[in-house]
Amino acid sequence: MKRRERIAVGALASLIFVSGCAPENGSSPSGAPVAATASADPVIAIDCGLDEQAQEIPAKKFFALLEEQYESRFDSPYSYTSRAGEVARIGAFNYWLTEKTTEFMSSFTPEPFATVRHGDWKIRWEQFVTLQNSLCDQRDGEGNLRTVRLALDAIFEEDEETRWPGHAANWVTFPYIETGPEVIPIIAPEGLEHYTQYITGGGVMIVAGDEVNPKALLAARDAVEYMTSARPEFRALLQDYRVRISLFMDNSSTLPEFVGTDEPGGFAMGMTDAAMTANAAWMCYPGNDVPGGNPVIHELAHTLEHTVFEHENDTDFFSQIAPLALAAIDEGSYGHFEQTLDEGTEQDTSHLVGEYWAQVVEGYIMDGGPSFKDSHYSRDWIKTNDPQVFDLVTRYFPTEKWDYVGTYCRG
Repeated sequence: MKRRERIAVGALASLIFVSGCAPENGSSPSGAPVAATASADPVIAIDCGLDEQAQEIPAKKFFALLEEQYESRFDSPYSYTSRAGEVARIGAFNYWLTEKTTEFMSSFTPEPFATVRHGDWKIRWEQFVTLQNSLCDQRDGEGNLRTVRLALDAIFEEDEETRWPGHAANWVTFPYIETGPEVIPIIAPEGLEHYTQYITGGGVMIVAGDEVNPKALLAARDAVEYMTSARPEFRALLQDYRVRISLFMDNSSTLPEFVGTDEPGGFAMGMTDAAMTANAAWMCYPGNDVPGGNPVIHELAHTLEHTVFEHENDTDFFSQIAPLALAAIDEGSYGHFEQTLDEGTEQDTSHLVGEYWAQVVEGYIMDGGPSFKDSHYSRDWIKTNDPQVFDLVTRYFPTEKWDYVGTYCRG
């Protein structure tokens, strides 16, 4: 890895700063940017040219302006807002946030400080340096959007004791080991000892505790391998973003990262999440014939949207989802299902729009017929009744048939 010039500042000799070389892609084992470490020769910044033309401004003003960028991270022309005010968020949020933050920090830089109080946050100089380093690494191809977002979260979000337990910064990630089609025992990182089984495929780590049948891990791996086979370049991105599937048997609260979530089926992995989850009992695998939705396939469709499509700023994809979903709802061909939502939340159009892509992909991949889904249950049905989304799905997923039903549900 290229070392960047380090600038020593005697007046800040008591501070601790980050060095210019980080393990692998400039990330800690959790996937977060490397935090500052002690040095006999403290370093004020990483000189990567990001702030060569930047105007130095008071630190409080700098972070007030930076927070405005951060708070606008969910602004998107592609999101959908229902009449009730509920929003289905659609867009390359972290790509745009990284672009805006890079542009801002190329124009402004804070006056040197040890700590500065801004709102509810006590911001340390090394947090600024970590953010700057993550932006430089992302620009140079040594980091990614995830490291930038985690660096911003470290400044403007809750600390480890109060933030959501499933946040990636709270957990050390598993190493990525090429296993082939074999479930292996794993010595889990501290705090994740629940997980004893491990397999990888298609750039994704899949883990589970003793209670999950190893056949479920193998079936999950097969699904990931198949879903990424038409676009093998996705696999490197999924690995780079440390995508992990955590399987469970009862509900997601049985997993150490997600205590209290009580999700029966599973949920996707966003840019700042430790993992995506899926209920192995709901999957088809030999000996477990359960016609219905497959949470691995469904949540991986969401996860690809939140990682790969954001990474690529795939605005053509994002611009089509809400209009296609609304058209299917208006035609009465989609939306005849109930979701598991937070207590007190009533399902409305925004929830249907938010689930449309994953529902379609799930039906396309399984190709199982009406006993598996209410609509979009087979390739022929989708091609006939929703041809525009069929064309969109086949842009990303294989057209060669995969016998999911025969191999896994009746195998």
